[in-house]
Amino acid sequence: MAYTDFTFDSLRHAFGGQFRDEKMFGDAPPVAPSPWLLDTLQKAKALGFNSEKSRSERLVTPVLIELSAAMPTIFPSFRGPTSMPTRPKG
Repeated sequence: MAYTDFTFDSLRHAFGGQFRDEKMFGDAPPVAPSPWLLDTLQKAKALGFNSEKSRSERLVTPVLIELSAAMPTIFPSFRGPTSMPTRPKG
């Protein structure tokens, strides 16, 4: 199942989870993106997105690189363990 197919209701039903609406970063001020990130995202947009994988590679990865470079102690470059869902739960 693609990431875009998940909804809060489907997750709540499948896993019995609860969701709360909270501020994630408190009162942290906004940070302007670097010229590199703006250029990279503009190029990604021009290439288009035809799958979840391309969206991750072209959008998410550059943002994570930018965050890791700007705040290495908060956003370390770490690839965690692979998460493999069970068949019954999708």
